[in-house]
Amino acid sequence: MRTKKFRYIIFVLVFLLAVIGFLLYSFLKKNKVDTTGGDIATSDINIPRLYNVLGDYYINKMYGYSDETDVEAADNILSLVLDDYSMKFRVVDANIADVEEYDYSIRTFDTDELIESGDRIKLDGDIIDLHLSSLVEENKEYFLELRLYTNGQTFHYYSRIVRSNIEFAKRLIDMANTFSNNNFDGNTAKDNTVYLESDGTGNSRGLEYVTLKSDFNMISYNGMNLTPSEKEVSLVNYNGKVGEIHFSFTASSENKIYNIEENFICKSGTQRLYMLDYTRTMNQSLSKDIEYNKKIDLGIGNKDVKSISDNTGEKIAFLVDNKLFLSDSKTESLEQVYSIGKNSYIYPLKFGDGLYFISYGYNVDSSHIGDVGVCLFKYMENTKKVSKLAFVKTEIDAQSLKESIDELAYMGDNAMLYLKLMDKVVGLDVLSGNYVTVAENLEHGKYSISQDKSLLSWNIGDGLNIYNFATGENQQLDNANEIMLPIGYIGSDLVVAIESQNVSNTINGKSTGSIFEKVSIYNNLLELQKEYTYDGRYIDNIDVNGNRVHIDLYQYDGENFTRLGEDTIISNKSVASEIRVSSYMDSFRAKNYVIDTGKWIEGEVYYSVDLQIDNTDIEYNIDLNKSYLDNMYYVYINSKLEGIYDNSVNAIDIAYTDMGFVRRKGIMVYARSMVETASNTNFDVNKAGEYVNYWENNELTRFQGITLKEVMYFLTVKKPVFTFTAINNPVIIIAYDSKSVTVYDINKASVQKIDINEAQSIFNSTQNDFSCFFTFRM
Repeated sequence: MRTKKFRYIIFVLVFLLAVIGFLLYSFLKKNKVDTTGGDIATSDINIPRLYNVLGDYYINKMYGYSDETDVEAADNILSLVLDDYSMKFRVVDANIADVEEYDYSIRTFDTDELIESGDRIKLDGDIIDLHLSSLVEENKEYFLELRLYTNGQTFHYYSRIVRSNIEFAKRLIDMANTFSNNNFDGNTAKDNTVYLESDGTGNSRGLEYVTLKSDFNMISYNGMNLTPSEKEVSLVNYNGKVGEIHFSFTASSENKIYNIEENFICKSGTQRLYMLDYTRTMNQSLSKDIEYNKKIDLGIGNKDVKSISDNTGEKIAFLVDNKLFLSDSKTESLEQVYSIGKNSYIYPLKFGDGLYFISYGYNVDSSHIGDVGVCLFKYMENTKKVSKLAFVKTEIDAQSLKESIDELAYMGDNAMLYLKLMDKVVGLDVLSGNYVTVAENLEHGKYSISQDKSLLSWNIGDGLNIYNFATGENQQLDNANEIMLPIGYIGSDLVVAIESQNVSNTINGKSTGSIFEKVSIYNNLLELQKEYTYDGRYIDNIDVNGNRVHIDLYQYDGENFTRLGEDTIISNKSVASEIRVSSYMDSFRAKNYVIDTGKWIEGEVYYSVDLQIDNTDIEYNIDLNKSYLDNMYYVYINSKLEGIYDNSVNAIDIAYTDMGFVRRKGIMVYARSMVETASNTNFDVNKAGEYVNYWENNELTRFQGITLKEVMYFLTVKKPVFTFTAINNPVIIIAYDSKSVTVYDINKASVQKIDINEAQSIFNSTQNDFSCFFTFRM
């Protein structure tokens, strides 16, 4: 009996030791610097998430930041205040016992005024229940910051909030959900035909990109027999009349998984809801176990591939579906090196003693939970390990960082990693742990980066600085009495515009930027190759695309510029490169993409035999000029950031084309879907003089170049628009309907109604010089 008892005790001890050993192993594996390749979705670990509770729906998954960030983090998240001024949020993806307390603050977007804040409260259960004051006005957006306190850490969550028609919002989500679900069955999908606008133009991209202009078979997945998962629902925009809703989910069929995103813009009607716009994207989720082939099938929708090769062309690193793969044609092997989660990104840099790449965005490193930054990694093929070499912490939102890094990330042969961070370019010496500032205070239109990212040129006074990241060489280019601006690169040849010093580009007495008198092209030795002038005509809107330079030509009459036409300069330098990715249509009329790993493409060779970095876990804290973003316009298409622009006209034009919206410092500047068929600003004509003063003192936001149709958004949101019907004849547009525009003529002190087509012609003649009043927080 004692023997059995003793054996039982031994058995229990062995079992406990095994459990302790396993837990210790798991802990060490989770926290060590070296990581095996494979699924490493760091954005989805260790941080509580929040959902806004709206009836039976949990919407707007919110991610916690370790530091305070800017309002742009809430650009495409809108949570609703209930009729009783309450808001509910559910805490998920966390051990609720670890979340100790929470508090919040609410501010205005325009003046950053604190509307109210709540004391720290102990979390009881998984629901955060906020009860707001009556200071929250109806249909006005505010900026909410929620803070969770957990295990000695503070996480910050951001959302725009609005108090509006809750029941209509629920109906919008219900309708979108029904429409989405119907499409998975050919019979129920017939109920959706009432919304279709099929015209033969919507099928060009097959199942990877579907709109209301696609045909019935495309809308209903052409018989793919998909089984969808639960949807992530986001309310993006809502004003009580129009709402924009985004779904994100996966669907499976025949052992394949597809990532699907749907975007709905819906409007209320007297009898029913109307769908103004619908877009669905679809791409196949690649397994980490896909097999090597000379031509690898990437499946539906995976057309955006970034690839580099070593100097032999045998090893190809390619990024697709947020996963980094390494192909070796010599050993006929293919392996997944790394993958990332939501709001983070990968960029392959170079081959050396291993494969060097960066991951950037939100939560890219398990030792920097909730941070936004850039992490440099090295993958060693022989050990199948990923090692973290360096981390750069940034205190901006992930989308703004992505736009910067996508402009420039380059690793030189000398182990220097060059990154563009806002208006600054830095070089990180990973061997020493130091960094240098290559350029700072960069302004849009005054710098240019070559297509292969190896060259940067920027304006310094009258001349240019040119930095070669591959060699570390810095050069200057200047000509006496010429102001030079870098426009772009044709290969390594630099296209330079020479600014006119005799006249300035003015419209209605105010400057609209530089006007140019000459275009010059320099080779990589900075030797002048060609100059282009146009017999007294002036040059603007210069765009470099491939080996072509497109320009607009203008005539100057002493006061204003008039566009005369355009020209295209064609360089004899070839910049075309072979394409590694091809496509084919499958039996479901879905476009599938194939990568050819056996091709030799010289432009993809990024290799240095001397590149060897063994330092690990270097951290950089670099001061960034966050005010650089104050004047930037964020363009969103289908609820996703399309780009960041310093030019409001370009931003609005892009948003108009694809039913998008534009924000600056959290404030909606333009939303095509919210333009009403008629609007009256109820303008007080006694304030006309104030608008003249605003114009003369540069206190209006100028949108010179947009169209009258685009201007109607400002009138919809009750913003009168200052413009001109002739030189020195200012008017204020105060109303419009489907047939006419109403203006207040300041010189005549009278209200006039103008036919809408005639009005467009008049405003065209005065260069569409529209302005209105916005207040942006600084």
